[in-house]
Amino acid sequence: MNFRLDTNHHLLFALSFGGFLFISILISVAPAVRLEQKVQAMKPEYRHMTEAQERGLRVFVRENCAACHTQQVRNVRMDEQWGRPSEPRDYAYLKPLSTWIMTPMMLGSARVGPDLANVGNRRDNDMWNFIHLYEPRSVVPESIMPSYKWLFEAKENPQPGELLVTVPGEFRPDGKVLAPTQDAKDLLSFLMRLKQEKDKDQN
Repeated sequence: MNFRLDTNHHLLFALSFGGFLFISILISVAPAVRLEQKVQAMKPEYRHMTEAQERGLRVFVRENCAACHTQQVRNVRMDEQWGRPSEPRDYAYLKPLSTWIMTPMMLGSARVGPDLANVGNRRDNDMWNFIHLYEPRSVVPESIMPSYKWLFEAKENPQPGELLVTVPGEFRPDGKVLAPTQDAKDLLSFLMRLKQEKDKDQN
C-alpha cells in the first residue's frame, strides 16, 4: 500500500480532513460543551417546566407571540406596571427546543401588546385568558391582538365534564359551544408559569 503523501492523494485528503475535525473538536466543540455544563451548574434553583408548559412554549413560538409581546421589564418608571426589573434568573427556564433548533428568543423586540414577564401573577384567571385568546375584543374592546380561534373547537354536543369557554353572546358561534384544544391549554399553562419570583429577603 502506498503511504507516500506526495503520490497518494486519497491518504493526503483523509489525513487533512481528519486533522481538521480533530482540531475543530479540540478548540471549539469541547470547550463549548464544558462551558455549557458550567453555565447549567451555575443556574439558580428554578422551577422546571412541566411537559404541558414545554408544549405551550412551542405553541408560543409557533404563533410568533414574541413579535408583539416582550418579556423584559426595564428599570424605568413606565415599566413598573409590568413587575420588577427583569433579572437573568427569569430566563433560566429557556433551553434549545431540540438538537437542531436553537433557544427561542423570548425577549421580544416590540411591545405592541402588554409585557408578559409577569403575566402569571397579573392575569391568573384561566377563563378570562381563554376568552381573550379566542376573541380579544370581547374582553378588551380596543385590543388589536388577532383572534386565535383555531386554538378552539366549536362543538354541538360536548362531552360531560368537558372544559368549555363562556364567550359573550355576540362572539359565540351559533348553536355551538367552545372547547379549548390541547394547544390552547398548553399555551395557557406556559403563560401562567411566567411569574417573577421575589428574593427571599423581600416581603
